[in-house]
Amino acid sequence: MPIVELYENPYEGKVDIYRYDYLPKPLRVQVFLLIQQFNNWRLSTTNVNRYVVEIFCKDYGTFSLEELDIYLEDGEKRTPDTLVVSPLASFSYRDYQDELKSFFQRDKKAEHDLYAIRLAFDFMSMYARAHRAQANASHSVSLAIEEL
Repeated sequence: MPIVELYENPYEGKVDIYRYDYLPKPLRVQVFLLIQQFNNWRLSTTNVNRYVVEIFCKDYGTFSLEELDIYLEDGEKRTPDTLVVSPLASFSYRDYQDELKSFFQRDKKAEHDLYAIRLAFDFMSMYARAHRAQANASHSVSLAIEEL
């Protein structure tokens, strides 16, 4: 049976169904779990969560990721909540893992997610370079990068 050639594109003039301005939630969750896997492997006092949260807050001039004015709600930019936690209270005890987890769960532009992911993987690469004597360090980081 001969192959029928179509001379018109059935998708021409259709709306693109893909969105390029945000990362899907399953991908954001998978990246967060990948970061936590690295944290669990590398038992140390300094971790990726703390590094990402502190650098992100410093760059955007906030005390916590919750205060950022980057989250989207119904496709629109949302203003920060009126109830803001005291900056001094945020330093008494801070759960960086929980803060980063809620950051990855909330909708925002892709550039903010990609910036956080880059910070995390830069930290992991720096750790691997600093601990070259540990063969598992660079192997673990290269596996995480490959999975990403």
